[in-house]
This record gives sequence, C-alpha cells and structure tokens, in this order.
Amino acid sequence: MKVQAKQVAYMFSILLYGVIVTGCSSALSSGDGQPPPGSVSLSGGGSTFSSVLFNRWFAVYHDNHPNTFINYASVSSGEGVRRFIGKDVAQQDKVDFGASDAAMSDAELAQTDNNTLMLPVTAGCLGLAYNLSGFHGDLKLSRQAYAGIFLGDVTNWNDPIIARSNPDVKLPDLTIAPVVRLDSSGTTFAFTGNLAAINDKWRNKV
Repeated sequence: MKVQAKQVAYMFSILLYGVIVTGCSSALSSGDGQPPPGSVSLSGGGSTFSSVLFNRWFAVYHDNHPNTFINYASVSSGEGVRRFIGKDVAQQDKVDFGASDAAMSDAELAQTDNNTLMLPVTAGCLGLAYNLSGFHGDLKLSRQAYAGIFLGDVTNWNDPIIARSNPDVKLPDLTIAPVVRLDSSGTTFAFTGNLAAINDKWRNKV
C-alpha cells in the first residue's frame, strides 16, 4: 500500500545542530579499510537529520584534502552524545566528534575532558505529517489541536478543536494514532520543547 504524507500548515521548532569535537585527531579506520600511512582519519556519529549534509561536506573536504578521511554514522543525537562521551561504549563505536540536535547538558560535559567544544553548524524546521485514507485537501492544525493530540486529549480527527480550523471540510470519524520515535532523538527534543513553550499543561505535567 502506498502511503502519502502531507505537510501540515503549521511549521515550528527551529533546530540548531551542534557538532561536539575534541581538540585532537586520531588514526582510525575510514570505514574502507586502513587509510594510507601518514593520513588523518576521524570518526563521528549522531544526528540523522544532519547526516546527508555532513556526508556531502566530508566528501568535498576529502576531495580537497585527500589525506584526510572522515567517517560519519547516522545513529541519532542521543547515541552521538553517548558515543562521544565513550563510557560503556565498545571501542569500535567511540567517536572523535558527535552531532546532536540538543546541546550537551552540564552533567554530560562533566564526563568529557576540558577540550570539548560545542559548535552550531546548521538549522532546520520540524513539521507534522499525517496520513488519512480517503481524505482530500489540506488539514490545518492549530497549536491547541496538535498539543491536544500529543497530550492524548484530542483523540479523533473530527474533534471540534480540529474542525474549528477546517471549516466546510468533512473530517473523518477516525481515531488519531500518533506515531513518534522511541530512541533518544533530537527531533523529539525540539518537538517537546515546542509543546512545552506553547502549552501550560504539557510544560507543567509532562
């Protein structure tokens, strides 16, 4: 079955992505075997959002600096921080730099050395997507509506809160089934930060 996702009219949560780096480099495998003697190899991991951009940057950098190899693993923001800290991480999974949509906390920084830097490198937007079989047109969700959905207070697509933003639209009598990531995700960090900023109940209870 082909599933089509349509972008919701409301966009929110500008994200600032940071690369966490140390002041050193190491001769690690580039992922294609051992690099030539005398070359520099760096390994990184983290944010999935940033991976396409990073891989492009690193390919261009390698083309201009063929003696430098950079390997990046798209494993999620939380995992990028965990691998950078390096505690309880297999040796082959440790990284020289990590990318995270959320800045490291003071407690996380305390587990690293004093050479750790957090650098903003890019930004992006988050948007809600939906799939309603048989529904045609654009669906608008107010802040009250989408906060209510993720609080569990708005549970049906024809709820009056949704209907108010979609006059003259026949909304289906279907239960809303929210789908979210369960891993340590920078996207989740940004989205829940937005919910806390716009909704008192989310901020105070969740």
